[in-house]
Amino acid sequence: MRRVDMTLALLLLMCSQIHKALNLVEISLDASIESFTEKHKKDMMTQLVLLLPPPSIGTAETKVEITGVYPDYHSGKLTVLFLVKDYASHNQYSVRNGTVVEDQLKEKLQKDNELLGFTVSKIDTVVCQNDCSGHGYCDQFSKECVCEPFWMPNYARATWQGESNCDWSILYVVVITIASLIALMAIIWMCVCCTRRCKRSRGRRKHTYKLLQDIEQMENEEKLAKKKRNNITAGSGSIFLSETDMSSEEDTLFANGGKLNSNNFNSSADNFVKANNLKNKLRA
Repeated sequence: MRRVDMTLALLLLMCSQIHKALNLVEISLDASIESFTEKHKKDMMTQLVLLLPPPSIGTAETKVEITGVYPDYHSGKLTVLFLVKDYASHNQYSVRNGTVVEDQLKEKLQKDNELLGFTVSKIDTVVCQNDCSGHGYCDQFSKECVCEPFWMPNYARATWQGESNCDWSILYVVVITIASLIALMAIIWMCVCCTRRCKRSRGRRKHTYKLLQDIEQMENEEKLAKKKRNNITAGSGSIFLSETDMSSEEDTLFANGGKLNSNNFNSSADNFVKANNLKNKLRA
């Protein structure tokens, strides 16, 4: 009977220790262990109580119990371990869930990470309780998710929220990536086609404008040629008139000259006849 009681006591102790370990929260501070004094410890407990939301109904007060302070072996940063206890009476209390405390403090410290007197670089539970989106397990040493085959982390969520995960399926990522590339190529092809059509339409407009300008220029040249022809025709008409006038005058003069010559010829013939008659008379 005593062995059974001892076994039950050990089990209860182990369960309580496990429950306590699951709700332990650790905060990493940008400070050295030498600069962290007892006063800093008390001020941090008071500040944590103020940052956390008020306890539920029926709870008298909330207390923060710091269980350990040590430097991180890898980064050298100061790490503080603590529990949050909601007391219903002097001896009765309940330990607040570690993941809930983590989320509440992250929400408060996201606006200002120096509210605790030191720069807070990380808040996490001592025992990693990340379910890794149901597609992996959390490594207790690195607090990072180890994803199952064909699953990968959502890097955007891990970057913005600082939470390791296994949200994305590699198959879906490959399919979405290929579809996105095809869509991107289609958009680029459409843009190139639209650009070419715009250039062709602009070229056609310029060509039509040029043809219209050429036609207008030809019409203007024809008009100028017609005007020149009309001017030349008018000038030739006046010249022709002047030439006809000249010819008529020459004809008149020729006619008059002809008359004069005929008269002269007749008079000379008469004189010749008279001379011959005189010669004949003298011979006789």
